[in-house]
Amino acid sequence: LSDKPSFTLKDNSVSFAVSHRVLGYFRGEDLQKVLAEAHRVLKPGGQARFTISPERGSEVLVALKNALPADSYSYELKEVDLNCKSKLK
Repeated sequence: LSDKPSFTLKDNSVSFAVSHRVLGYFRGEDLQKVLAEAHRVLKPGGQARFTISPERGSEVLVALKNALPADSYSYELKEVDLNCKSKLK
């Protein structure tokens, strides 16, 4: 990934984003960039659903916490499903 946003979508332009086992291909800063980009394009109150393998769950949560301000999202873990909701207003 480059240092610039890699999605060609405008800020706050989508209501719902889905990723099925894609996050497992990213590590460290690249993972944080992907999560930050998903957050950037979500509309206020939008949701992103990430399906991840169980062994990567804690790594993805750490990346999420490092990539975004704590007051800008909430998350819910359900087995291997990470459902994130934007708290932007």
